[in-house]
Amino acid sequence: MLAAPAALLAAPVLAACDDARSAPEGVVTATGDGTSADVERVDEALAAIGAARTRAATAGATHATLTPTLASLLAVHDAHLDLLAEANRAEGAEGAEGAEGADAGAGPGSAGTSDPTATPGDPVLDPVTALAGVRTTETALAATLADLAVAADSGPLARTLAAMAAAVDQQLLLLAQVAA
Repeated sequence: MLAAPAALLAAPVLAACDDARSAPEGVVTATGDGTSADVERVDEALAAIGAARTRAATAGATHATLTPTLASLLAVHDAHLDLLAEANRAEGAEGAEGAEGADAGAGPGSAGTSDPTATPGDPVLDPVTALAGVRTTETALAATLADLAVAADSGPLARTLAAMAAAVDQQLLLLAQVAA
């Protein structure tokens, strides 16, 4: 019941970043005082994506039946983390969390959701419940990325974050088909 049809998950849906592994030009812009509000938005996106990735990876590691189902979702998160980390490196942002640091300390249930089914140190024993928790976290991530896109000062960053939100929404559609 939880195994995804191969055709649905054969190729990850990476929306706008499947072939472009380099940061879009002008993704991060400086404000008049030399600081960059968009650097903070990129950091927020890195943290949110990292936490969601950790939640999905933990579910897959805990429940082998979920591993194939979550593979494309993890690939999407990895691509997004790489893209945003590169944008931060290109900008020379201090305190930027790379793909490795974005999910440090994050565990199941720590992705900013109030999901009562999973808390750090309290693994979900049921794969159906674990997948539901991943879907809850991904829904929150899509909303966060969309909000960050609206708040972005830079047009390229806004488009990148909006594309990332759309990619997460696409993955949610696939997860819904698997859960059905």
